[in-house]
Amino acid sequence: MSNNNICVQYLTLISETKLYRACSKCNVQLIPIKNWNKGSIRSGNLICNPCVRVGVRATYKRNMDNPVKSAEYKSKKAEWRASQPKGKNSANTRWSSYKKMNRVPSWADRDKCAEVYVECARLNGIDDGTRYHVDHIIPVGSETVSGFHVENNLQILKASDNIKKSNNYVQ
Repeated sequence: MSNNNICVQYLTLISETKLYRACSKCNVQLIPIKNWNKGSIRSGNLICNPCVRVGVRATYKRNMDNPVKSAEYKSKKAEWRASQPKGKNSANTRWSSYKKMNRVPSWADRDKCAEVYVECARLNGIDDGTRYHVDHIIPVGSETVSGFHVENNLQILKASDNIKKSNNYVQ
């Protein structure tokens, strides 16, 4: 059962039992589905939608008003990225996106997967006019077959071949 269904059932239960709650910030009566933020149910902190919006605006304004803090953060982030081997950022991005899709098993080796992306970046750095992509041998998001994001499912292909292959499994 998804979190959305749990929230709707919880809101329905509260509305049927007439067990109304108050916002923890402004003490306004919370009416299910009208002014109740579903995200606050999962966290246990019951907040009305207007208070959530005020908090988001305040956080945004606080970050925008402090350019020193944001510039310091950006410079540290730029230093860290520069210290990483070329291709490592791409590997980290791919790892997190496939992790969200539940296509990374617990036994997968993150460093070995990153080595493939670093090697692909090295090959792309050679100026011979050929571009390379990291490809999944068994596609991760195909309708017919779905593989994992692991080191033995990765290969480096010419960009033109990878585009022809698309999201298909080629034996």
